[in-house]
Amino acid sequence: MTFSNFGKISEHSKYLNYIKRTKNIRKVLLVGSGAVGKTSIVKVFKEKSSLTDLRDYELKYHRTHFLDLESIKIADLVEKEVEGVITFVDVAGQLDLPIHALRDITRTTLGAVDLVFLVFAQDNVNSFLELSKWVDIIEAEKTVFEEPSEVKYFLIQNKADSSGKIAKTLIDQVIQMKPTILHHFVISCVSGEGIVELQKALVKELFGGK
Repeated sequence: MTFSNFGKISEHSKYLNYIKRTKNIRKVLLVGSGAVGKTSIVKVFKEKSSLTDLRDYELKYHRTHFLDLESIKIADLVEKEVEGVITFVDVAGQLDLPIHALRDITRTTLGAVDLVFLVFAQDNVNSFLELSKWVDIIEAEKTVFEEPSEVKYFLIQNKADSSGKIAKTLIDQVIQMKPTILHHFVISCVSGEGIVELQKALVKELFGGK
């Protein structure tokens, strides 16, 4: 990245942050391997129901091919009369694609991001091990953030209803190595376990005491 490009990205990021603050908008990026449930998290947030309760939603893998955007009002996440919107940026889980949103439209994907969801599946050890690749890319491109040293993460362990299990000691080591991982959540989009707690923590982190 050249110095001139850095300046352009910095100005772009400042403008995005100005729009976000005046319109009370926040931005959350979801990353993680394919089939860990990133899209499902946004789905259950939007529909306010577990996947089991969504009869019209098939319990199968819905692949994100490049990037999906979804905006959800705060009032739809928590039972409070609060104005504001969270825009969720869901990127493809395959880093080896010829074109990937994190690499090829960095400003759109990472610019003015407030929080990153690091998502892995309880029944997929590789998805947990590959989290470091996602963090490395974000850290390498974090100049698009308004405060490059403050990339904040929620570590999300999805598919709690599955039979798989990842040693808690390994998860604790990751959290200790990365102080900017603010919370670790164990959830299930299928049963709804942990979803409400995640929503409340998300709103509190992004909007303070609102």
